Amino acid sequence: MGTPTRSAFGGLCCTHCGDAICCPSKDVDTGEDITLTLKKTDFIEHNMCCGPDDPDEWCVPDNIEPAMRVEGVQASPSSPQVNMVVKNVGAYYPSWPQTAATMGETDGQADVLSARRLGYLYNGRKSGASLGETVQLNLCNGRAVGVDVCFEGVDEHGPAGPVVMKKARVQLMDIDMGTSQGLTGPEAVQFSCPGGQITLYGTPPWHTAMTPHTIDKEWYTVPGANGTKLDRFIFDCPNHPVTFWSKKRGKASDNPITANMSTHDEQTMGALVLIEFVDTSCARFEFANMPPSYRQEPWKEKYEGTWYDYPGYPLAAAAAGGNPLNQTLLTLDASFPGPAA
Repeated sequence: MGTPTRSAFGGLCCTHCGDAICCPSKDVDTGEDITLTLKKTDFIEHNMCCGPDDPDEWCVPDNIEPAMRVEGVQASPSSPQVNMVVKNVGAYYPSWPQTAATMGETDGQADVLSARRLGYLYNGRKSGASLGETVQLNLCNGRAVGVDVCFEGVDEHGPAGPVVMKKARVQLMDIDMGTSQGLTGPEAVQFSCPGGQITLYGTPPWHTAMTPHTIDKEWYTVPGANGTKLDRFIFDCPNHPVTFWSKKRGKASDNPITANMSTHDEQTMGALVLIEFVDTSCARFEFANMPPSYRQEPWKEKYEGTWYDYPGYPLAAAAAGGNPLNQTLLTLDASFPGPAA
């Protein structure tokens, strides 16, 4: 699984300030830049600007590598070391951490991180509000971000440049969404994997039209007394980008805590996309938290005095009246419009 050594995606990270930790944020009312002065916790210390071996004079946000880094991700410990580096491409729009006092939490303190507003401090080797085995990324509602996942080698002097991976498996997990309450929409992701494969399980996320070349009936047995069995679907990657968007409803308690697929429950397997890249040193992903009008199924809600009523979309290509996400030429960016009601 490798060892996390940096979590400063988008250049956002914290520094030591005396006995406390200082983290950049935004004022919830004015949007002005502020600095949170927080008590040290293992969760926050995972997002420090510096690695343990960095000299003190480099421990400031302007000097750090704006990335999440996990070292030693090669399949076998006896193989040459490979590190994984995750960086944003273009602008990054996180949510911002706040203190318990600012969020009005019971017994809220001005130097304690809010349990409800962790913001970009979710980033890194974490699962929800705890440290974990998966790499997690925070993104503001109604926004998108490009992400490069790259692999690099190591020599006696340190990083040794890109490594072309003959095969590299990446699990995209927890592609789900909350209820329509609050006008939130589906999570979406777009990527290309020429020459590779995509594997889905059970009742997977919606996706641009692909036909599996293999369907293994009841291939996966969900751990537990019920022994629920899930089908497996294997696709060859097409020669164009593919897009996935949420089908399942989810909540914080559903967050996966490990990439070990033998332990995944039905919710986790149904919100998972397993990608096998071939001959790659970097894979580009576009992640987006879409507006609610991109939900596939019908929904109706009153929000801030106005009723919103969407009929959903037929299972058809975008050009035939289906979901606008169901097309291969879609660009996920920070200004995607909401389809007309």
